[in-house]
Amino acid sequence: MNGEWERQWAIVVHFVSLCALRVPLKKKIIMKEFTQLISGGLSFSYYLASLFFSSLAILLSMWVGSAKRNVSSSSTPVKYSFRFLVWDNMKRIAAGLMAMFLVYRFSASIIGHGLSMEAAVGVGFFISAGLDQLIGWLKQRFSLLQMDREKIMNILNQNQKQKS
Repeated sequence: MNGEWERQWAIVVHFVSLCALRVPLKKKIIMKEFTQLISGGLSFSYYLASLFFSSLAILLSMWVGSAKRNVSSSSTPVKYSFRFLVWDNMKRIAAGLMAMFLVYRFSASIIGHGLSMEAAVGVGFFISAGLDQLIGWLKQRFSLLQMDREKIMNILNQNQKQKS
């Protein structure tokens, strides 16, 4: 009886050790496949560069749009503030980055290769213009992407007071 128990225990230990060796291997295979599916076979550097150029286009578009702001409004600073521009449009910037990633990822699947960096700038302007229309409609309809400008102004004013 004692020998039988030892033999069964040895089988269990052997089985567990085999499973333990296979789990990291399966995990690596799964993570490699997951990364391949997310990236579409394109490098991380490609996505960084594309997002960089598209982000420049979005920032430029927002900067040009900020020239139309009401300077006398209490919800915007009298003196131009780039920090206010970024804080006020944070949701728009995040939505734009997500949309750009999707465009780059699935353009690789559709046309078989990544977009050029020139196209990345065009995508940034296109997404910026399209998002402006969509966000404007959502703000009017649901106030989903509405930012609390007075709260942002208070935060920025507190930061300026602390620096002085």
